[in-house]
Amino acid sequence: MQINLICSNQLRKLLTETIESRGLSITPNARLSFVEKGFDLPEQGLAVIFDYQSLDDLSDFLGLLNKKPENIKNIIIGRRQDSETFEIISYEDIMYFEAEGNYVHCITNKDNFRVKNKLYELESTLCEQGFIRISKSLLVNIMNITEIIPWFGSRLLLKLKNKNEVEVSRNYVREFKEFLEI
Repeated sequence: MQINLICSNQLRKLLTETIESRGLSITPNARLSFVEKGFDLPEQGLAVIFDYQSLDDLSDFLGLLNKKPENIKNIIIGRRQDSETFEIISYEDIMYFEAEGNYVHCITNKDNFRVKNKLYELESTLCEQGFIRISKSLLVNIMNITEIIPWFGSRLLLKLKNKNEVEVSRNYVREFKEFLEI
């Protein structure tokens, strides 16, 4: 991101270092300007007016500008099974992850992708996103379950939006029910 900095020479050195350390750059024609109180405002764009006493607040604001959007974290990269191409997959499109041998597959509504993560890594990072382990080799997205059916041997059968069916093994039924509060 580019920032126009309009301030005294004393503050310019300090702010230039702070701004550039956050991966931002200073450009006179930028649409966002930081303007020290008492200096002329630019004719175009957005201006943030600050004074010497509010430098800490300005530094916090700079940190927010450099922060990645939260929704960028809601994706995973998968390699198509039938080619060498990669695709960005949104969590909401994922039905489940399945471990098979040394590989983990990401099953979506229409495709099957191989991902680099191990199933236990996905389980720990995706728990808050609505994914839960249902067997030794499966991690399912609860948002894509359409039906839960009691099954033989104290197991559960889950019907998914993509018409696939997966079983919650006996060892994971209690955790699954607690997760869904049923």
